[in-house]
Amino acid sequence: MKYFIQDEEDELLYHDENVALIITDDKFIFLSRDEHIIKNVISHLYKRYELRDSLEYITYTVIDIIVDHTMSIVDRLDNKLEIIEDEIFSEEIDEKEIQKYLY
Repeated sequence: MKYFIQDEEDELLYHDENVALIITDDKFIFLSRDEHIIKNVISHLYKRYELRDSLEYITYTVIDIIVDHTMSIVDRLDNKLEIIEDEIFSEEIDEKEIQKYLY
């Protein structure tokens, strides 16, 4: 799976990292090279985790956390694009400002 991370310098730029889920009969293993990703996903998982949860449900929850994270990025980008679109179609057009966002 892919996990997206926002660039520290550019709020519209994202980097992707691979994450792996390994599920056995009695174990759930979540792997990533980035410790921040693991901590972020696990912190969200602990908020939703209950002792009686099955491995299937834990797997579903982790995937849901990753999808929710990705959708928040899509929402942020969509909002930014709407702002750019509004600027493009407004009567007062500052070409240099628009080009800064487009390129």
